[in-house]
Amino acid sequence: MTRNAMTSLLTPLVMGLLLLTFSPAAHAGTTRVWVNQTFKDFDAGTPSGVLVTSAGRLVRSETAKRTGLKGISMVFSMIEAGGNLYLGTGNKGEVWVVKGGRARKLAKLKGAVIVTSFAKGPAGTIYAGTLPEGRIYAISTATGTVKPFVQVKAKHVWGLVYQKATLFAATGPGGQLFAINRAGRARVYWDSKETHLQSIAVGPEGALYVGTAPKAIVYRVLGPRRVRALHDFAGNEIRALASDGKRLFVAVNKIKPDRSSLMRFPSWNKPKGTKIKTKTSGRPKRKLRLPRLGAKLGSGGIFAVDVNGSATQLHSVKKGYFTALEVVRGRLFAAEGTRGRVISILPDDSAATAHDVKERQVLALSLGGKIRAFGTGDGAALYRVGGRGKTFYTSGAYDTTNVSRFGVISFRASGRVTMQTRTGNTAEPNAAWSPWKAVTPKGNLGGFGRGLVRSPAGRYVQYRVNWPGGSKAVVHHVRLHFTAINRAPRWTHLKVGDASTGKTPVHKAGWLKKATSVAPKELKISWKVSDPDGDPLAYRVVYRAVGDVRWRKIGDKPLTTTSLKWRTDNLPDGWYEVRVTATDGRANSVTRAKSRHRISVPVLVDHNKPSFVGLRVRGTIAAGLVRDSFSRITGIAYSIDGKNWFGVDAVDGNFDQEAERFSFRLPKLQPGVHTLLVRAYDAAGNAQVVKRSLRIR
Repeated sequence: MTRNAMTSLLTPLVMGLLLLTFSPAAHAGTTRVWVNQTFKDFDAGTPSGVLVTSAGRLVRSETAKRTGLKGISMVFSMIEAGGNLYLGTGNKGEVWVVKGGRARKLAKLKGAVIVTSFAKGPAGTIYAGTLPEGRIYAISTATGTVKPFVQVKAKHVWGLVYQKATLFAATGPGGQLFAINRAGRARVYWDSKETHLQSIAVGPEGALYVGTAPKAIVYRVLGPRRVRALHDFAGNEIRALASDGKRLFVAVNKIKPDRSSLMRFPSWNKPKGTKIKTKTSGRPKRKLRLPRLGAKLGSGGIFAVDVNGSATQLHSVKKGYFTALEVVRGRLFAAEGTRGRVISILPDDSAATAHDVKERQVLALSLGGKIRAFGTGDGAALYRVGGRGKTFYTSGAYDTTNVSRFGVISFRASGRVTMQTRTGNTAEPNAAWSPWKAVTPKGNLGGFGRGLVRSPAGRYVQYRVNWPGGSKAVVHHVRLHFTAINRAPRWTHLKVGDASTGKTPVHKAGWLKKATSVAPKELKISWKVSDPDGDPLAYRVVYRAVGDVRWRKIGDKPLTTTSLKWRTDNLPDGWYEVRVTATDGRANSVTRAKSRHRISVPVLVDHNKPSFVGLRVRGTIAAGLVRDSFSRITGIAYSIDGKNWFGVDAVDGNFDQEAERFSFRLPKLQPGVHTLLVRAYDAAGNAQVVKRSLRIR
């Protein structure tokens, strides 16, 4: 891979830092690798005619061709009958029919907002359930006529099943199961005392099963007013049921509908039953596309339940929910309602993403007939599965954290595939990204196909795998190499002794210190620097007298710590500057490495004590002059007989010069001999004490 040479000149000091040896634990290389090899990795992308398996494989499958449906907001239910596909829609309560490859409106159902469910009846009749008035309609597949069939005493008809010359309707919010004969007379078959019977299906042994909300219990219907609880889940809805004749498949959700939702659940806390395990679902951390008004968020799980009630979780989503289930030739498909996906449960009970569409909700499935399709909400569309179409997989947009240059992309594939890449500087791919560029093949190495990325530098990158016609290749383990453009270290602060860059120190009165104070022989230098790329840093510390040109080293070796002690007792008195240079040369080549330095505020070095000139006592007044060779005088205090110390003011009111006059009145003293102590401090912390004997008569 080529590297970008820095054009700036490096000083000998920086060069020395770049050549610094470092421990094996340091991040020696700057080329990094983005690896996709698990379901979590690949599920962040978008397949088109490709299965993303839970084993971390990309397997060629079938494409889905989209047809937008104008004037409606969702395809909530669907059924194939009489060679046509019927769609139950919302929010206008219409039935649409797909015939000869075209979709058209068949009828507007009176009193309906959503057509929730279908069931095949006798003699080419299908039944359609609706909400919010609890009406059921009969549709003739032969003539296309639509007639009212029955209105049950419930607001919502959630599910329909036709069995043994009886139409069963699962309803809410009264939680009743109705049995309806051919004449359209309805009777309560079972009153669950629940809020909603939200799903219904014929399961193992030909028995009827219903799922409830908000208790999320699956019941087996044994006869009129006779049921047996099969399994209790820790959710608040059984959204869908399906069966392969041996097991019952259950879509369980734990969700909180918003205020605009058609569902009205009572409050619930800490639901009991089998919990949805979302930690093993392989959900990637990425930005979630939120549905529009009326949608729900939560967690969802797909379970297989035996006739004895034993449940096994097959798949789950942490931020989302499941909307529909269908078994096609022994294979289970599930519709997901937050990220717009169709999940396939494979024969070994592993999961695969079969379809991933731009709409956020897949609400209806009909994959087992001649017209294989699924429908979406949050923008109504019909997707026809099968036929000819391009087969490809597009990865998620990967953030390299900084503008990067890209090198080789390698992958394992059991057959022919081609690779493309594109790059950009926005988190969401858009027209401002570079166009897709074919990867230049570089042969095969160690079982990996290899190619050189031709896309320009950028912060974000995507790759696309394309399957040529006839290829049945299985792809896994994709690796993309990149090198981020190096960024310089970032300084936060530099502190030498009490002086910190960017701060103004405030000194307390000098006389508060001990009488024997002297300036420290060494000063602590500390600093804080971060590297935006996470590179380990090394430091070089130098000093000079203010006004001098030459910098002198402090210590012989570059540092990896962020502090040191500087011996100053052998330096001439004066003002000094300290410079600390930070470099990321431990992790970058000489041509790529970056460095930044910071210079401290001037720091005083002064080891000479102040001197008293002309201290005299006349009567009760003591006065004198204090000088320092370099530092300003910062405080004067006096004591009688070594007892308490009292502060003294400068004659001019401020301690701001190297020479200060002082004058103070002595307290009233007892007759006898007393000792007067006067102490002066300079800015470096040096103190000088003088004494005078006083004879009081």
